Amino acid sequence: MNALYQDAMTMVRHYGKPDLFVTFTCNPKWPEIQCELMEGQDATDRPDLVVRVFHIKFQAFLTDIIKKKKKGVLGNVIAYTWVIEFQKRGLPHAHMLLILDPASKIKTVEAIDSVSAEIPDRETCPLAYETVTTSMVHGPCGAHNPESPCMETKKVNGEDVLYCTKNYPKPLSEETVMNNQSYPQYRRRPNGPIFRNRNNIPLDNPWIVPHNLFLTTKYNAHINVEVCCSIAAVKYLFKYVYKGHDRTNIELHPAVKRHRRRQGPDDVNEVENFQDARYVSSCEALWRIFRFKLHARSPSVKRLQVHLEDHQTVLFDADDNLQDVVDAQKNSCLMAWFKLNANDPEARNHTYPEIPKYYTWGNHSWKRRTQKRSVITRMYFVHPKDRERFCLRLLLTHVKGATSFQDLRTVPDPNNNKRQIVYNTFRKAALARELLDSDQEWTNLLQEAAVSQMPASLRHLFSCILSHCSPSDPLLLWLRFAPDFSEDYLRRLRLNNPVQDLECNFEKSGRKR
Repeated sequence: MNALYQDAMTMVRHYGKPDLFVTFTCNPKWPEIQCELMEGQDATDRPDLVVRVFHIKFQAFLTDIIKKKKKGVLGNVIAYTWVIEFQKRGLPHAHMLLILDPASKIKTVEAIDSVSAEIPDRETCPLAYETVTTSMVHGPCGAHNPESPCMETKKVNGEDVLYCTKNYPKPLSEETVMNNQSYPQYRRRPNGPIFRNRNNIPLDNPWIVPHNLFLTTKYNAHINVEVCCSIAAVKYLFKYVYKGHDRTNIELHPAVKRHRRRQGPDDVNEVENFQDARYVSSCEALWRIFRFKLHARSPSVKRLQVHLEDHQTVLFDADDNLQDVVDAQKNSCLMAWFKLNANDPEARNHTYPEIPKYYTWGNHSWKRRTQKRSVITRMYFVHPKDRERFCLRLLLTHVKGATSFQDLRTVPDPNNNKRQIVYNTFRKAALARELLDSDQEWTNLLQEAAVSQMPASLRHLFSCILSHCSPSDPLLLWLRFAPDFSEDYLRRLRLNNPVQDLECNFEKSGRKR
């Protein structure tokens, strides 16, 4: 999941922020499920049926959203990523992040109004009205249901106050209002339709989850559509999508008692007494048995290894003969690049990160690309504390046509163009090429890390730069990236004070993003 998250953030670096965040949840009341149940059964008794129907509908849903050479329901999508997850009660649902092309970008209030947060008219849109009133309503929580899972307690003037973590009910508004830091305030007009839920509670527009009218009508399911192009802390969206599976810690009490009787109270092994487990529902088990995809993205992201000489990853079984493992060792991406440069003169015109645009990786070798495809390259991130590998990565982004690690350490003599100097470390070679003489490299490093790393990791990275890399102007680096370092604090403040439009007050002199 962490690697997929890094790939997704590489797409953001290439195409920009996502424009739409869509969640599509299975509806166990679909007629395709209900008509196949036997008497006395419900959807929970047939998880195989639920999984198959949702998979079919999700494929149709993807066709509506992502159409090749044609505009989809929500716009022309040029990049996307989606992940299948499973709720605690077992129902599958998909999280999608969509990046639209410049012509389809959501820049105006009128464009945002394609996402509705109101109850449809019962007379003109009866199917949408039925779906929205049954599947697109939050809660209700607050005074109607203080025990709702979304309710939490916070201190206000020394008193405990209950509040909804999703900030429902939403405020009424005649027009959509753009927000520069989070989701927009959708249009929720007063005097709209009022309906009563199964608990006979009257509900109106402030309780409606944002949706697209066409998708809601066609699929009769909970399909939450959010405009997220203005969200500053976009990495939190991708962290949410790639948060991984549900996990839990289980304490086995009977085993603890038997263990104590056997070994005595002073010999308790706490590690054995706890199990670190994860929850697998019947729907998830069947989804994997049927071998349905759990995630996908487009365009593809090619990961490039960065390793020192003879430090590449080697996989083998415990009972394998080590000499056989060494003899059968295959090329890594980096080693195959060296061989490509030695055999193909055209490949020498490109750096290591540029190679996937012109060559494909397969069978542990690079081959010339015959079809033009959009490919994004991601070299694995290297921390500056790993000095030699960090300098190797730096050289790989600048040196073309290297045929060996020694070539990367070879630098033309500035006093004699016909002579070359072979340095014994990558750091010395990077210094000789003037790649480490200024703070520009640390600026580039922080700019790259700020796209995908969380604020705590960024602060740790900055402290390592101060401790080990001796930047010439630490204050300037701090001023340029202070909003990125403090993003989590500001986000927490906005969550606790949703009404206020909080902004960073850091000095932004010299800051370029």
